[in-house]
Amino acid sequence: MSTPNRLPVGDLSCAVLGAQGFIGSHLCQRRALEVSRPSSGIKVFKKLARVRVAPASQLPVSDAALVDQLANVDVVFHIAGSTHPRDAPGLQSAFAEQDVAVSKRLLSACVNAQVKKLVFLSSGGLIYGDGAAIPIHETCPTSPPNAYARSKAQIEALLEDCRVANKLNYTVLRMANVYGPPLHGAHGRDFISTCMRSVLSREAFEVWGDGTAIRDFVYIQDAIDALLRAAHCVGPERVFNIGSGHGLMLLDVMNAISKTVGQVVRPRFVAADAHGVAANVLACGRARHLLGWSATTTLHQGLTATWASLNRGTNHREIL
Repeated sequence: MSTPNRLPVGDLSCAVLGAQGFIGSHLCQRRALEVSRPSSGIKVFKKLARVRVAPASQLPVSDAALVDQLANVDVVFHIAGSTHPRDAPGLQSAFAEQDVAVSKRLLSACVNAQVKKLVFLSSGGLIYGDGAAIPIHETCPTSPPNAYARSKAQIEALLEDCRVANKLNYTVLRMANVYGPPLHGAHGRDFISTCMRSVLSREAFEVWGDGTAIRDFVYIQDAIDALLRAAHCVGPERVFNIGSGHGLMLLDVMNAISKTVGQVVRPRFVAADAHGVAANVLACGRARHLLGWSATTTLHQGLTATWASLNRGTNHREIL
């Protein structure tokens, strides 16, 4: 195995865009626990625009104030996003435009504040589109099928343009479906968590298609490990797939959830999304060799931890 390329080891001052979301809240907690000195804690600011409310042209933070917030920051984690694959097409397009506009402002501020590194959370589940050879490698052409995925591809292109023009160092993580326990009230909108919450609420669980779609799932703590390793990564490769590397049919995932919760999951199947993907499994060899990362949490462990947290109605602070 190749030796992972890393920036010099030491405390990094970090800013998280999207700190109150599901992944962002877990990242902030982990980073806060890992710093070695109180003075080197994490620097966090919320999304620049309230989700689905303020358009990008009316962001509450001026460009100068944003640059000031990023002063002396080593690494920016760009995890924020206003849109979601399950949003209605019209809303999805509007929110996607906002996400791209926010990202442009963020990149400009990073350059002006001389931020050393930006880590962007992209989509591994949709950016490649349908029909790609399984498992999907980073070299596979992107073919985003909807506004959500197109916005991720656009932001990736903006990052490369900014690197060429302004030497902004960045790493893109194309993540599979991230799931796990909520933290500080921030719930994931992933298939697994949504299914489990429907069991608790006794509400119908809506599944697009007939359940035969194949997906790649990665547990939240493994995803956070990847983000932190990306912050330290240097080298020519800038795009990494992050997933389990194993495909699971949704019907099989629901059966596994039923065994975990001790109740039969009763989905309500609806027409498949016209822009959906039949199968998505990510090849993660590049992350293994260059980041020293691989998913270590089994599906059984992840389901057990997620259900335990949801079932007791409290925030989950440990992995297992």
